[in-house]
Amino acid sequence: QQTHPLGTRLLPGALVADNVTMAMPKTYEVEVDGTGRWQLRLWECYGHLRVNLPFNSSNSSLIARHAPSVGLELPTGQSDKPRLGTVELTAFSGQVPVSYQLELQAPSSQEKD
Repeated sequence: QQTHPLGTRLLPGALVADNVTMAMPKTYEVEVDGTGRWQLRLWECYGHLRVNLPFNSSNSSLIARHAPSVGLELPTGQSDKPRLGTVELTAFSGQVPVSYQLELQAPSSQEKD
């Protein structure tokens, strides 16, 4: 069994469902290239999430608030060479766990929608 030190690897098109708290955030590893628009599709089932995206030079985070579905575009740069980064999800408040579903969408899968 292979482990990834940066977190669980997100594969394109694979839906992941889980819960997070402030004390126990989740980290996912993503690999993207510059061949098109890569997106993270986030569905919040309950609560508010703080999302830290990879390849963001300002290291800022955003808050997803009860949106049924949010598409977050990943900055990929101009190179076709794959880039590895991490996405971190944390509960915005410490009161209750936040449940969510997350999917990495490759450029070709978005064009079919």
